[in-house]
Amino acid sequence: MTICQNGQLDCFASTAKEVCNQRDDDCNGKIDDILPLPCPYNGPSNTLGVGACKAGAKFCFNGSLTTCLGEFLPKPKEVCGNQLDDNCNGYLEETCPWAFGFDKASGTLYDNVSGADGYIYAAGSLSNTLTLQGKTYTPTGASDAFIMKLSPTGAIVWFKMLGLSSTQASAYQLSFETKQNKTYLNAELHVYASQPFDLTLGADTFTQRQKLYAAAQIDTNTGTILSGKAIPPPTPITYYTRTVTVQDTSGATYTIGNTNTPITHGTSTYTPRDWDIYVTKTDAQKKPVWLFGMGGRYTDNGFDITLDAHGDVYISGDISGLVSVGNKTIGRVDYRSLFVVKLDGNTGKPLWSTSASGSYFNSIAYGFINVSIHPSGDVIVGGNVHQQLTLQQTSLFNTTRTAFLARLPKP
Repeated sequence: MTICQNGQLDCFASTAKEVCNQRDDDCNGKIDDILPLPCPYNGPSNTLGVGACKAGAKFCFNGSLTTCLGEFLPKPKEVCGNQLDDNCNGYLEETCPWAFGFDKASGTLYDNVSGADGYIYAAGSLSNTLTLQGKTYTPTGASDAFIMKLSPTGAIVWFKMLGLSSTQASAYQLSFETKQNKTYLNAELHVYASQPFDLTLGADTFTQRQKLYAAAQIDTNTGTILSGKAIPPPTPITYYTRTVTVQDTSGATYTIGNTNTPITHGTSTYTPRDWDIYVTKTDAQKKPVWLFGMGGRYTDNGFDITLDAHGDVYISGDISGLVSVGNKTIGRVDYRSLFVVKLDGNTGKPLWSTSASGSYFNSIAYGFINVSIHPSGDVIVGGNVHQQLTLQQTSLFNTTRTAFLARLPKP
């Protein structure tokens, strides 16, 4: 407001609302200091505020309001490399593939899992100095257990190692656990030494051990081990007789294994040609539901199994030569290949499959081809490679076995 004082009009504090007119309407000493005015959002309502999607706004410029500016609407497909959720579905750069391998003969990757937030975790053992994404990691002992967290785009968030100068250590079997609305990462640790050792896992210390099998609870934000508890010795990993079982929310179980003799599940029988791969589904009442088998002329190995959000089944492993999966043939003549196959959770019928082989007939290391499903539906596959393997246009090369991890577009 204004008042006549000492022969002139003076401005005093006013309750008038500032408008865009090149005047100081509210007498606060600032002209046209108004916030941008929000505009209606023209995209699907469920995308507003998700990813890069936002409504536009009108701005005050030279005493007039602009048209609506800055609106971001969902794009039909993700744009790779810009670090944005362009299609506004809550997932960053899904369908944008990446891959990397450890340098030298530096490690083995045993497991990977994907969190609900889109971050990826991988675990294994590190036996030599590793340089990865510009940082160097050196094990303390003959081999250290490692666990790492990666962003959805494959950038390392943290990389943690566990080991003593006298030990050999590895990390296996990652899983998530939620307590009081906070999610933790669990990892199975195996530690060996020729002499007794003491090892601290967060709040817990284990003394005078020559072998330690423990479950560690880890803070997903920092990678800090919070606690540990001893677990029974695991069943040894044997190449041909190993089985893995997962369970869905109904209580049904799915098992992957290997066989060189006919296997019967319910009314179905599969007869292998050599060592072949089989998958079974059994319902919560222990009734057989379906049996799936695959294999070629030579030894094939099923290593891992997981379920997606729709209840479909993904399996991974390695195959020799060509193998028929439904109406598709995967693999490569006289070469060893890694594979991932998707099966219908209700029927066991193949829905999708892929494979990769290298420049050397035995490029894929036996076993340890692990798989998880990203919340976006993309496939995360890890394992070990001999010689050269090309995944997602990335060449992974080593003369001895080393680890790799890759994100493949969803089927």
